[in-house]
Amino acid sequence: MLQTGRAGTTPAFIEQVRQALADHGLIKVRISAASRSDCRNLAQRLAHATASVLVDLTGYVVVLYSPVADGRPAPGGPDAAKDRSEQ
Repeated sequence: MLQTGRAGTTPAFIEQVRQALADHGLIKVRISAASRSDCRNLAQRLAHATASVLVDLTGYVVVLYSPVADGRPAPGGPDAAKDRSEQ
């Protein structure tokens, strides 16, 4: 699990998250934020900056998924609807 520090989401931290997503595909990040709305905003910005999907936000822990890491489409992405219609 990665954890943001006082500096928040610095370019170095974002690169760390990108590397963890490339290695594992699914990761957890604990966000140090003053409020839950700040946490949600940081989580959304982090997902956008790392080209990942925000899967879950529970308390101050964010789960991010990178479909590129394992070659699968993002949950709920355009390929998901096509897969369901072919069944």
